Amino acid sequence: MKKITLLVMLVTSFCMQSTAQTANAISAAELRRTQNIHQKVERETNSFARDGSVKSYLNNHDIQKRGGTPAIAVAYSDDFSAPSDTNGLKARGYLPYYRGTGVPGTTPCWDQGLLSNWGDYNTGTNGEYVTSDYNSVTLTNNIDNWLVTPAMNVSVGDNISFYSRSVLGSTFPDSIRVMYSAAGDSTPEGLTWVELGRFKVNTLGTWDQSLYTVATAGATARFAIRYTVAAAGPNGSNSFRIGVDQLDIYTSYPFDVKAQSISKVNSTYTYLPLSQNTTSVSFSGVVKNEGLNATTGGTALFELVDTLTSSVLFSETVNLPNLAIGASANIAATNTYNVVATGHLRNRLTINYSGDGNVANDIVAGTVTVYSDSVFARDYDNTTTSLGIGAGPGQNAAIGQNFEVVTPTTLTSISFKLQDFFDPNPAGTPIWATIHSQVPLAAPGTVLATTDTLVFMPGGVATGGEWFTLRLDGNSLPLTAGTYFIALHEVDSTLTLGTSPEILTPSSVWVTWATMPTPTINGWNTSESFNIFIQYNLRMNFGVSTISVNEIEGNSNLISLFPSPAVNEVNIRLDNQLKNSNIAVYNSIGALVSSINNVNGNTKLDVSTFAHGIYTVIVSAEGKSYSKRFTIAK
Repeated sequence: MKKITLLVMLVTSFCMQSTAQTANAISAAELRRTQNIHQKVERETNSFARDGSVKSYLNNHDIQKRGGTPAIAVAYSDDFSAPSDTNGLKARGYLPYYRGTGVPGTTPCWDQGLLSNWGDYNTGTNGEYVTSDYNSVTLTNNIDNWLVTPAMNVSVGDNISFYSRSVLGSTFPDSIRVMYSAAGDSTPEGLTWVELGRFKVNTLGTWDQSLYTVATAGATARFAIRYTVAAAGPNGSNSFRIGVDQLDIYTSYPFDVKAQSISKVNSTYTYLPLSQNTTSVSFSGVVKNEGLNATTGGTALFELVDTLTSSVLFSETVNLPNLAIGASANIAATNTYNVVATGHLRNRLTINYSGDGNVANDIVAGTVTVYSDSVFARDYDNTTTSLGIGAGPGQNAAIGQNFEVVTPTTLTSISFKLQDFFDPNPAGTPIWATIHSQVPLAAPGTVLATTDTLVFMPGGVATGGEWFTLRLDGNSLPLTAGTYFIALHEVDSTLTLGTSPEILTPSSVWVTWATMPTPTINGWNTSESFNIFIQYNLRMNFGVSTISVNEIEGNSNLISLFPSPAVNEVNIRLDNQLKNSNIAVYNSIGALVSSINNVNGNTKLDVSTFAHGIYTVIVSAEGKSYSKRFTIAK
């Protein structure tokens, strides 16, 4: 439905003056007839939303408004709990005007809300709001009712906010225009009125906020809410009823210095092993003057905080620069901090300015960097999305990212978080990782080591994603200082690897597959070449992995299976640390062929009836899982 543009003939009478004219112009019989028409429509539209028509209507209607709550001072507020009929509004400094066409109706302009129509915004239990409806005019005419606010001092950037609604499920295009006069025009005929916005009033049965910003200051400025509908009235087809409640004018504080941003503890890694930590933490930030006056003086406090213990490891106070209105400035601490112990650390910046009226924006904290014993990562334990590993059945595709090792260490395993959007996942999906040498900014080089292969059975990945850890063949790989690339491989396209956007390092993420578009660099290309800017939930572990939730260790050394190939029987030997284990055996197409519960130590598996092929044993114990494969040859 199109928005109505209203053309009106302006008159100069107040609402109260128009009421007397109405009594003489309309007969009682006509009033009853038109009221009966709209009472019938209201009964019908009260159930309108049940068939979803309201949603369909709103989806195709242009609603031009915005909502929100500015973090600034309230300069004027009216919840309309005081009498809000014409006399009550005028007593509080409002100027209600009738500017419709034709003879005014029985309820011209604005009036007190009624609980019988709906409850008010703040309590929902009374009629403390202001309302206007189709009886503003007679017959079929245009409605144009102005509710002009008292004059007030308005600054650039101030906002008007109010809530409005109409009858649940109404099909009538009741509309509001929001007007502003920096010069404070007190009648609709003033020449300085500008329109801030317009919208069709909400018909979902709830109060809906509108928020508009002012671009021009005025010492005696006024706002106006206009209820405007063409071809309206008792005999018209476009009007019904609206309500307006909780009107606020927000303005900036006289003094308001904002802590706008703070530097990260580490801009390259989110998890950093202490053995790889050779750079001290520095502290810098940005402050901004969001008040109405220029600022002089004040201080800013830089801190390094351990979020696990709430202890402050570093603090330094610096002076704030003088800030013009709306100006921003960079500030920095003169000292740095060298991290020597594990912890979950973040930088924090706190503003201290005398007379600052808005404490809500005085503190800003950075993201956490975890200093660990063993984990190297670029994700914050979060997964915002995921990207596919494989490029199609039968293709050995690989994706991954690199890490810069600065001091010699030993790599023991790779951890990664998978997503599975197939239910169930096709059986037999193998995944493994390779470790490559790499020259910075160049494609991954020589393969230095390979991990165990993990074969996924249906349902092998928990809903919402799951972390997995693969040990290196040979258990470990000594690393000297240099850049190393971790590639995760898959031979189809059923699983995806989680991604995180916080740390973005150019030319660190690379991808390859057999049919990848050219040009490539030795068969590889960066993710940026495909306009993808992410880091993967993919980690190097120097020592024992810290991933403890839903961990699955592929080709685990804690499981021994023999003989392999087998014919009639397989011996399963579990390490002593695997207590009360549950064992599941899957064939190559992912079907469960056998299970044994509460196993400790050794057990035997009868495979005499099993067909020739490869089988996967998954052992679950104390919240972790371990897998290994064996072959039957007949």
